[in-house]
Formats: sequence, C-alpha cells, structure tokens
Amino acid sequence: MDDVLEPTLIVLEPDFLISVTAIANCIQPTGVCSEYEVVNRLQPVPVSKAILLGNMAGQMLDEELHGYASTYPETARRFFTQNAVQCYTCTELNDVDARRDFHYNAQSQQQHLRKMVQHQLRDDLHLNTMSDILLEPAFFCELLGLQGRMDLLSRDFTTVIEQKSGKMDEWSRRAQLAHNIQLQLYRAILHFSHKVRFNDMRAYLLYSKYPPEEGLMRVETIMDYLRTAMQVRNEIVARELLFSTEGIADYLEHFDVDRFTDGSAPKLWAYKRPDLEQFIGTYRKSSSVARAYFNRFHRFLSLERRLGMVGSQQRECSGFASAWNATLEEKQEVGNIMAGLSLAESGGCVCNADGAVESLCLKLPQAAEQFMIAPNFREGDIVVLLCL
Repeated sequence: MDDVLEPTLIVLEPDFLISVTAIANCIQPTGVCSEYEVVNRLQPVPVSKAILLGNMAGQMLDEELHGYASTYPETARRFFTQNAVQCYTCTELNDVDARRDFHYNAQSQQQHLRKMVQHQLRDDLHLNTMSDILLEPAFFCELLGLQGRMDLLSRDFTTVIEQKSGKMDEWSRRAQLAHNIQLQLYRAILHFSHKVRFNDMRAYLLYSKYPPEEGLMRVETIMDYLRTAMQVRNEIVARELLFSTEGIADYLEHFDVDRFTDGSAPKLWAYKRPDLEQFIGTYRKSSSVARAYFNRFHRFLSLERRLGMVGSQQRECSGFASAWNATLEEKQEVGNIMAGLSLAESGGCVCNADGAVESLCLKLPQAAEQFMIAPNFREGDIVVLLCL
C-alpha cells in the first residue's frame, strides 16, 4: 500500500493519568529511565534546602503577581509561619552559614521576580498581572493520559510559564532537559485538550535564580522530546498495571542499578549510584516476613490506584476516568453528578479581600423533573465544577 499512516504519539491506557512532574523526574543527566518513578514514589519525600527555596520562590511569585510589594522580612516571616515544621526539620539549615546563604539566595530571587513581573511580564508578554493570568491551574488530558499543574498560564491558554528556583544548564546556558520536557508536556496538554495550535503558543521557563534577561527562556515545540516523554509515561503505566496484578516482588528481585544510566555524566552518576544501591539494599536486607508484607501491601495499593483511575467492570461509573467515559445519564443514575445547579442569591459566591473565591453555595433545580437520585458525594470529597 502506498498510503501509510504513522502515529505521531502512542498512548498506552490513556485513562490512567500520570503526573507530568513524575515523568520529568525520570529525565536525568545520567540517562532517561522510567524506573525513577518507582524509586521516587517508594522513598520518603526529603526536606531539603533546595525544596524549601523552591517553595518560597513560588510564594514570592504569587505575591508579586498580586501586587503585595512585600519586603523580604515580611515574605520570609510569612513563609516560615506557614512552613514551620519543614523549616525546623531541615537539617541542611542547622548551620548558620547555610541559613545566611538561604536568605541571600531567596532575597536575590525576590528581586529578580519583581523585575520580571514589572517589565517582562507586562511590557514584553502583555500580561497585566491578575486580570490576564491563571495561577497554578490544574489540568488533566484524557487523550494523552497526563495530569499536571502549571505555575502560570494566560487566560487564553496561549502563554505558559514554568518557574524553577534552581540552576539552568550553566555549561550551555540553556534549559535543563528535564525542565524542557516538562514544558513540552504542558504544551501538549493545551494543544490536544484545548485545541491551541503549537505555533500560537508561547512557553517559557523562568529560572528565578538569574536576572530576567537571562533566566526567562522561551521553549519551542520539539517533537522528539515529546515522544521521549510519552515513552517514559507508557513505561510507567505498563509497570503500574503489572504491579496491580502480579505485584512488585519480581521487579525488586531483579532490580539493577545499572539500568538507570546510559553512560552520560559519569561523575554525577558516581554521586547518585550509592543512593540507588541503598534504596534496593534496604529491601534485600530485610527479613522474608517484612518483604512478604511489603509486597502484599504494595500490590493492594497498586490495585487501588488502578481502580481509582480506570474503574472496575463490576461497578458502574467507577474510577476518575468515568468523568469523560460515562454519559450524563449514566452519571446521574449512580449519583456521580448533580445537574442544573445555580448560585444561591445570598452568599452564592464568597470572596476574600484579595478577590479569591473562598466558598460557593449552590441551590438545587426548581423543576422536579430535573432532580435525580441522591448524589453519591461524601463530605470532604474533591469535586469538579462544570459551567456550561
């Protein structure tokens, strides 16, 4: 046949949503390996100086966009009040010099962010702060099997900015590969879910460690990077599906540290390898009873995760994927949706002093024929509000 169709991307089990950040974390200077997702998920989340600085830089960006014009002491006091436990337990900040270095870097980033918002954001990108942007919007793309949260997005979905408080690739003065691929996935979500053409998008990485003239980098679409990221995503899904049926025991028994490197950056690999060896060593040195308990419990958690994503054939409209797979009538039959709601006349939308919505009060439809069976909602559940 002369006419041959070649797929742009192949997506395995698209109903199984994978975090964009989890995929980007598998892109390391030492090599691309989807198994980092397993290691990162099973290890405790570290409290490091770099993570605290990144969280503080994110708060600073919010403050600048809202026009608070806070001094550094005010910002620092607000951050340490909201993150007291993390700051207290971070051993890297025990040293006086380390704390002084942290404050120096944080204050420098605040100055860079203030300059970026006042000049590059308004004058060059024509985004007039809060009236034109969305802060940390969360998205999922059922076509690509992705979910993620962007740092900053224009309301017309054509400009996306991802902030990084760490270093760029200082050897080449370019964006780090993992950061670039993260932005490629965000662009793909906007393209495939919201029909924004790649050529109409402006995507930037904001390295707030550097002045805006150096740190604000435009990123164009690179399909090879996107294919690499989707290959990593598919491998994560395939492995997770296997864990939910066969368990993780065989994987850990054949865990090979050398699979995590392709020979790149040998000096960095010599630094990272001991951590991976310690990770698998903890499992292999444990007792047979402890391993059996861990394997059984992990299989249970993997199964629950899969059912929470794609649902079960024994239960109608189950799993998060029913949000797009089930019809309105099917959702109403099992109480997974309440249609015809409207804002209450009094107290329908309560906002704080900054204009942020704090609560909504919705009233049921007046017509009896619009009301279906009691909703299957529980107090504390996360819901999606659809405005049609």
